[in-house]
Amino acid sequence: MNRIILFLLLFLTGCSQITVEEDFKNYAQTVTGYQQEIANKMNELQKEKITDFQQFSKEQFLPIVKEFVDKTSTLQPQTKEVAEIHEKYIEAVGLNYDVLSSISNLDGQTTDTSKQEELLKKLEKSQQLASEWKNSMDNLSKQYNVVLPDINLDIGNAIFRLP
Repeated sequence: MNRIILFLLLFLTGCSQITVEEDFKNYAQTVTGYQQEIANKMNELQKEKITDFQQFSKEQFLPIVKEFVDKTSTLQPQTKEVAEIHEKYIEAVGLNYDVLSSISNLDGQTTDTSKQEELLKKLEKSQQLASEWKNSMDNLSKQYNVVLPDINLDIGNAIFRLP
């Protein structure tokens, strides 16, 4: 009797697991939805006349980017393959947010080269991770026949390269 119950539990557990293909499709749909949402918000911001960059950045721009980072951070892929891709993405957008936030906090007179070098390294790391993420997304999209939209956001001096 115990063997039958154990077998049924193992069978039901196996049936409830999601495939990499399903997980990737769900992930791609959710992430691209978030990306489109931020793209729409950024397009609206571009229509505004900016007189004070720091105020604009802190009050309007960064909250939108932070919301995007927070939303994407809550995604929990169900498979190892998709989770590994997502970790790169989270790190990339997090670094990008840190850079943008730091830039908005700099006063126009700052000439601290060590701070500038640190920001540049973070930006380069973010772009490297975003490129790796993009390549991984492209590979899985080809493998599972998933069409990904192409969304480019030029945000400040940093580029989010989104599929």
